[in-house]
Amino acid sequence: EKSGSMSTAEGPAHPKAGQQGPLGKEHAVTVKVYGTLGYDLGKMQFQLDFNGSTLGDLIDQMAAQYGAVVKEELLDEEGKHLDYLYGVFSGGERLSDLSARVTPGSEIVIVTMLSGG
Repeated sequence: EKSGSMSTAEGPAHPKAGQQGPLGKEHAVTVKVYGTLGYDLGKMQFQLDFNGSTLGDLIDQMAAQYGAVVKEELLDEEGKHLDYLYGVFSGGERLSDLSARVTPGSEIVIVTMLSGG
């Protein structure tokens, strides 16, 4: 059924910010950031036209787009592991390693982990 809309099978004619047309839609990853990092980035949710396959790739791409603060916040001092202060989740599962798989269409949630008593 056709309508007067300018959409295609790949999605709307006007991609969301951070996407580049139909190809971007296929590779889009939604990232939600809560806590300090969200304030540092100036946004709490965005989409990336993701070109990698792992959490490490995603963090690299976020740092390239939003600056070194991404790695400073999310990685340990050596830059080889996730910092214990943040939890990264996809599909309700915690991603605890930079080699964790991230697939197109994923929603990644990054939160500051709090503890105390």
